[in-house]
Amino acid sequence: MIQIQNVKRCKPDKRIIVVLALLGCMAMGLNDGEPAYAAGVAAPVKQGQETASVHVYFNGNIMSFPKGEPFINKGQMMIPTTDAALPGIVTDYDPKTRTLSLTNGTASLGSGRIKVNSNIGFVHNKKVIYTVSASNIRGTLYVPLAFISDVVRGKLEWKKDERMASITYPQLVGESEESKGYLLDASSGVLYRKVDGGRIRALSPTNIKLVEGYYGLTTIISTKVTEDADLVTIQQAYGEPMINDDFYTLFVQKGKVIRQAKAHYWSFNANNIKLYNGKAVMNDGQTVRLIDSDGSVKETWNMGKLSGRLKDSFAVEGMGEGFILARSNDEGFLMLFNLKTHQSFLVYELLQLAPEQLTGFREDGIKFIGQSKNDCELRFELSDSEGQPQTFNYAL
Repeated sequence: MIQIQNVKRCKPDKRIIVVLALLGCMAMGLNDGEPAYAAGVAAPVKQGQETASVHVYFNGNIMSFPKGEPFINKGQMMIPTTDAALPGIVTDYDPKTRTLSLTNGTASLGSGRIKVNSNIGFVHNKKVIYTVSASNIRGTLYVPLAFISDVVRGKLEWKKDERMASITYPQLVGESEESKGYLLDASSGVLYRKVDGGRIRALSPTNIKLVEGYYGLTTIISTKVTEDADLVTIQQAYGEPMINDDFYTLFVQKGKVIRQAKAHYWSFNANNIKLYNGKAVMNDGQTVRLIDSDGSVKETWNMGKLSGRLKDSFAVEGMGEGFILARSNDEGFLMLFNLKTHQSFLVYELLQLAPEQLTGFREDGIKFIGQSKNDCELRFELSDSEGQPQTFNYAL
């Protein structure tokens, strides 16, 4: 016990003030084994820590951290993970066990966990020992960047002169029941697929470049063409309020991308058909290609030239012997392309409909519903002003 004697009330001794200050510091308490620090006070520099600022990039994007700053300890980059948005990485902290768990968003591609005050991580169910431990500093959890890189199967680089660390890793999007196991790396455009046992395998690079900030608005639909070939359709909406739509089609044979096409639509909900007579339909908005089972181009048609609308984009909504039905992005009108006469027509005019009968936003409301049994007539449907569907036929 510290005893203080002969203290004058009017003029406290400076030595007493120092002692009381030390006692106050000792009473501040501990936070998960780490000292608690007053707000705005920097954590003390430990031996081996470098405090000069460093820059961290995840998949080419510079990172900002709301709580804390990265630093180097014993040659290891330490990253604050509390409230940090790590692209494509799901973080989960259990305060009871003081364990941080990470996944790549697709757990079968990468997962791991590490405890506070431990330098032992478990990555893909394997034990990994790091130079430094995960730590809690002022309520912010720091982990080695190498641990994050290992979990997401990334590539970690350090440029000493620039004091810059970068990590590149697959950021997979598009998983759904309709994707049938196909996934896309949003950062690199590489196509992946789940195989037996839930493992994920990289298939082939593509020309796809998704727009950052809208990765979550990516959908993938896989359509079987043959036993060993699929037509993979990838769509991404972006912009405010989602007025842009990029529409990619990939012809994938035995796990390799043989052909690919891209169409861009604006303020328009494209609905491209996938197959015709057992062959894949690929459309870049102007040119339609019919792809045979071996990946070769069976037939080609240019809707821009046929219609004289070279700056327009078209979505193919139907095909048949000698015709294509495609909708104009610019006007939203459904058009009939006669492949025998090389002419194009507005369907509502062929059906002798008045403009005021047309419904729908950014389209005329006319839907192609098939052909007659003898294939001599095309059948269309249009709802009236009361929402009742009406059927129209057009003789070829």
